[in-house]
Amino acid sequence: MILEPGETIFVASRRNFESDQRRHFVGTVERCTETTVRAIGYVFMMNLNKRFEKKPEKRTQIFSLIDSRIIINVLPSGASLDHIEYISQANRLYLCDGQDFIYDINEFRTG
Repeated sequence: MILEPGETIFVASRRNFESDQRRHFVGTVERCTETTVRAIGYVFMMNLNKRFEKKPEKRTQIFSLIDSRIIINVLPSGASLDHIEYISQANRLYLCDGQDFIYDINEFRTG
């Protein structure tokens, strides 16, 4: 399989329209088929202050591996899922766990 149970993933859903809700997901793969992945983790939604807010409860999500609106990144295995949060530094947005893990999510933006 392309993804293995136990791997940590970061999922970004592309918006179709400017007004669509911005949401991300960080979780652990439970199962994977050739076309879908089931993961448990945390949803992050953009709030009115234009900051990603972590929903407090873990959720089980199923994502399509063939949907072009879904971007899935595999994160390092050492990332502490329960402590993942967003930080902003120098006009860039990062995922971090408050320990060793930091991940720049601004792949296509500069400055």
